Amino acid sequence: MVADLAVGPPPIPTQSLLARVGLHRPELRAWALYDWANSVFMTTVLQVFPIYFTSVVAADLPPALASERFAWATAIGMLIVAMVSPALGAVAARAASARR
Repeated sequence: MVADLAVGPPPIPTQSLLARVGLHRPELRAWALYDWANSVFMTTVLQVFPIYFTSVVAADLPPALASERFAWATAIGMLIVAMVSPALGAVAARAASARR
């Protein structure tokens, strides 16, 4: 009963740090790094770049017009990606099957 009340440092865990945080397999570490990088990208593109565009790139335009031009550029860019993606996906799939 006295041993249960012993004061001292906690026992050293037998698992590695990666196993304790759930990153013991390479694919789990790769996914964690991808998720971290995607979060940084989304924060930069969606929150920081619009402010930079309206205050620096289009500083000589009225704020409403600068925001409108940024919205149009974003929409046109998304449309281009939507149109080109199927063709690029087919090329990538074809190249992957040609390598085998």
